[in-house]
Amino acid sequence: MSDDGSRGDGPADEDPVDALATLEGVCDAALITSGAGYPAAEERLFACGPQCLETLQKMAAASPDPIAPLYAEEAALWLPRERHEMRSALAYMRGMAVGADETPRGAPSPTSLARDIAHLYGEDLGTVLVLRAAKVEREPDWRVLTSLVLLHEHHAPRALPALIRLITVLEPGRPLQAAMGMLDAWSPAAVHDAFRREAAYWRAAAFFAVRPPKPPDEADPS
Repeated sequence: MSDDGSRGDGPADEDPVDALATLEGVCDAALITSGAGYPAAEERLFACGPQCLETLQKMAAASPDPIAPLYAEEAALWLPRERHEMRSALAYMRGMAVGADETPRGAPSPTSLARDIAHLYGEDLGTVLVLRAAKVEREPDWRVLTSLVLLHEHHAPRALPALIRLITVLEPGRPLQAAMGMLDAWSPAAVHDAFRREAAYWRAAAFFAVRPPKPPDEADPS
């Protein structure tokens, strides 16, 4: 918005989808972005809405990232415009954090908060909230624990890749201990396979970071 109240022509005034040029750009950013940049990528995916879903699913199916198929599966639940549960749960957690640092506990109770979320917005949000915590990487302990409690109390077998990813990004502390303790809900074989896939993904990511593939015209002839 310019000083005279009219819309300007800068990037900040562009539609989120137009700013990334294509549906593929929006979906690719949501799938590969993690850390501090993830919430913005998630917002662009929300703005894109259901029109991005088919593209997201195709890109996730082709991705080597073990959490990509789960991400697309969860997105199919919360991208439709009429489904507001996930975003409402996030807003509820933000609201509960206001003033909590002034209480004796210093933060909201994860157990109470998880039960409130299950009652208000649905019992099936544990998977997407743990997945989101793994993508954001550095959330407050109480938020991570809330997501873990919700998943623990309403077990979802499909959530294992998200839990494994969360374990790989957490610093030592209560959330990591809680996440590790939850692995008992899956068979040792399933946990071993999930860790194997996660390790293989990061080995490949590290390799290509050091030795990115050459463009076709630069590749050695075979």
